[in-house]
Amino acid sequence: MRGSEARNAGRRDRISDWASCTLPRCNEAQGAQVVHGQIPGGDLFAQCRMSAATPCRGCVPRRAKGTSVSDEKIAVWAFVLQNMVTPPAVLYGSWAAAGLILAALGQPWVGLGFALVGMAFDAWAQGRVKRYQKTDAPAAGWPPLLMAIVAIRFALGVSGPLIAWLMNPRADVMLVVVLIQVWSIGVAFVQFSAAPRLLALAAAPICATVLVVIYPSLIGPHGLAVAAAFVMLATILFIISRATHALWCDLFAADQRNKALLMDVQAAHEAAVLDRDAARCARQEADEANAAKSRFLANMSHEIRTPLNGVIGMAQIMAGDALEDRQKARLEILDRSAHTLLDLINQILDLSRIEEGRLEIVPQPIDADALVHEVTETLRPLAESKDLAFHVVSPGLGWVSADPVRLRQILFNLLSNAIKFTTQGQVALNVALTDAGAVFRVSDTGRGIPADQIGQLFTRFAQIEAAAVDRRDGAGLGLSIVATLVELMGGRIEVESEAGEGATFVVTLPLTPAQPVKASEDAPDAEPERALRVLVAEDHPVNQQVIRGLLGQVGIEVEIVDDGLQAVEATQTRDWDLILMDVQMPNMDGPTATRTIRQGEADQGLVRTPIIALTANAMVEQVESYLAAGMDAVVSKPVDLKVLLTAISDVMSAKT
Repeated sequence: MRGSEARNAGRRDRISDWASCTLPRCNEAQGAQVVHGQIPGGDLFAQCRMSAATPCRGCVPRRAKGTSVSDEKIAVWAFVLQNMVTPPAVLYGSWAAAGLILAALGQPWVGLGFALVGMAFDAWAQGRVKRYQKTDAPAAGWPPLLMAIVAIRFALGVSGPLIAWLMNPRADVMLVVVLIQVWSIGVAFVQFSAAPRLLALAAAPICATVLVVIYPSLIGPHGLAVAAAFVMLATILFIISRATHALWCDLFAADQRNKALLMDVQAAHEAAVLDRDAARCARQEADEANAAKSRFLANMSHEIRTPLNGVIGMAQIMAGDALEDRQKARLEILDRSAHTLLDLINQILDLSRIEEGRLEIVPQPIDADALVHEVTETLRPLAESKDLAFHVVSPGLGWVSADPVRLRQILFNLLSNAIKFTTQGQVALNVALTDAGAVFRVSDTGRGIPADQIGQLFTRFAQIEAAAVDRRDGAGLGLSIVATLVELMGGRIEVESEAGEGATFVVTLPLTPAQPVKASEDAPDAEPERALRVLVAEDHPVNQQVIRGLLGQVGIEVEIVDDGLQAVEATQTRDWDLILMDVQMPNMDGPTATRTIRQGEADQGLVRTPIIALTANAMVEQVESYLAAGMDAVVSKPVDLKVLLTAISDVMSAKT
């Protein structure tokens, strides 16, 4: 008994689980229309579609307000009513077929009356069942009228065959009666497999009919065997009934699980779509923010470099004049401060390129010893101005394959940091060759770095607290950029330091040997010839004075025009050895003027005139666009005379 109760409880739970899902509601103010066939939701029952006039088949009533009807009752109520509603063709065709069978047995009037009464009763019963579908599930038991409909309907179904047998109890008539009862019990199982009480009401007249038919056999010599066979049949039907009921319970539970799984899948899909859309929006916003940031940095770089060009350019011009010592000292401070600001701008641009993943390493054969010498000699005056000993130990690296700009930036940042944070003692650079590559060791006797702050050294905008000074120096970008450059070059950087004991930065780079690049014997000197005819397109008055003064120091006379349109016109009236072209100018900008000049040279078959861009726009993509427009080189403002002369020498060499 305990096992049976447990199984029944489990089945009730499965039905309850299935019925707890959201069921279609058809007892609203409007009616419903059935949509037959497979439905997208995978429901067991036909799906309802709202209509104002057509009654529904397969509609599931909801729980009556203020009642305690179980979900199991709601599910069974809906299932039974759905199965009781039969299409008219099937309903009337069944009654007509049974009547014809009885007529074929020699009872035409019995068959006719049986079919007509059955059709009339079912026509009325079908209407009642459809009305029940529009009502709430009852709180207690099945409605008496519905139970009566079930009992009467199946009683009518057995009445005709039973009458025919009573009027003519032949063996063939008995066989027909039994076969019709088998069909009837099958219909009962289909309609009431989920409702044992209604199944019993439907099966009762069927079993009674079978007993009446086999009664003569029960009192005969083989009555015990017939009775045993009848009991076995009843037992089998009972077992089938229970198994069918359990099967429907499992089916209901599986349907509920499928619906729950479908809802989970739909929810997951909707969440994934939302996440994808959110990610797309976030990526779009990030791209727009990056684009805005790039435009801002480009504009700010241009706006700051333009006045710096005047400051640094004039400082270079004044450095060639006869100055008193005091004036030279002041000029050095002016120049150093301007270059500090320029270095800060370059660091911010590098940071932007790093964040956007556009900072590239361009290795090429370089003289590493010459590069080390250049950096150390540039910083030596700064160390000596602080009375610091400046030692350089390098065994000679020779020619290697490396990015000269980035290697110079790494050494310059490390050495300038060491000088900046050292008040007495020394700063040293030791260069060595190992199996791992070139090792650059920068050490100082400065204030050192506390152990708890070493981890912050390579963080952007990080600044180390110092007890020895009452201020912070720098923007905190140099070491962060150095660490990134070292990583991009395939190397590593390490720090050794204690507070008050100085610091040592060790950079290891896998530099490979390279073949020396020999200078061309017929290459012109760094200082161009006086006879060069140079056209300068520049709209800013201060920049015009700067470029005239810088080139005037090396004896180059220039002709200056105010915009790109005038530069194009000047090339049409005179031949020029070189054109220095600003980028942002009124009337016609530099790239447009360059394309126009190049088109004119191509149309007329003229020799290509070297064009060098002089611009305060230093972003990589901007430089690439200038070269794509037909310019031969780009020199960034503020203009360094040595860099400009080297560029002039390079493009003139390429021309010859």
